[in-house]
Amino acid sequence: MITHMSTPRWPERLWHYTDCSGLFGIVSSQALRFGHVRFLNDATETSFGRDTVRRLVSDPIGLTAILARYPIGVEALFRKIETSTEYFVFSLTEAADTLSQWQRYSSAGRGYAIAFDVHALLDALPGTVRLRPMRYSAEAQRVRLEEVIADDSKNEPNPAQLQRFTAAISELPFEFKNPAFADEKEWRLTCSTFEDVPGHRLLFLPRADITKLYLDMSSLHKDSGILLPIRSVVCGPKLDPRTALDATRRFLWSNGYADVEVEASQLCTVWR
Repeated sequence: MITHMSTPRWPERLWHYTDCSGLFGIVSSQALRFGHVRFLNDATETSFGRDTVRRLVSDPIGLTAILARYPIGVEALFRKIETSTEYFVFSLTEAADTLSQWQRYSSAGRGYAIAFDVHALLDALPGTVRLRPMRYSAEAQRVRLEEVIADDSKNEPNPAQLQRFTAAISELPFEFKNPAFADEKEWRLTCSTFEDVPGHRLLFLPRADITKLYLDMSSLHKDSGILLPIRSVVCGPKLDPRTALDATRRFLWSNGYADVEVEASQLCTVWR
């Protein structure tokens, strides 16, 4: 079993909201498409995370703890944080069949929500992939930084450890999100490098008026015939359940997912 980084207790299931193309791609290719952080839906997201980390690192207590081990200078550390861009994410959520998720991430209710078995999913992906809960409150963000500093303090300070530590600090902006989005209850599968990731493929796809960069991450079990651990699919509230349910069941069955539960959103009677 692959060992992944320590996190708060994982939920048994997490959901991915997507449109019809997303469902088709995941099921037919047995791969998850990780988006490059420079092309997230919310353009302010990365800047919010970096500003938050800069503020926390500038706190006298946090800064003293860091510089006591690594006298590299504050600005040098900030430059590392602000230039960290080779980072890919795949968004999941604890929120099952929730209006805000349908509106924001699933073609305004005309898409699908895919439920994954969390532990099985992590075992199916390369060990370089991490599962991280998003931190929304100022207190949760401060505690997360303290965890990174505490983990670092267990190791002997040296150039290699400094590199690992600054990499960990540089990834924190992608774990911090504005409290206004706390209702999303987001978790992220993340990958900060891709050169040594088996089964990956870089993609450039047109989205609106630009070409976005993605990382297609195949399951390690793909060639053995073991499917991605999809446990259920919910058809969006704006879809016609008479056709959507039957079409989705047939599509899943044709790709080997005979036992996946398919159901209509409970919101279909109140949001049409």
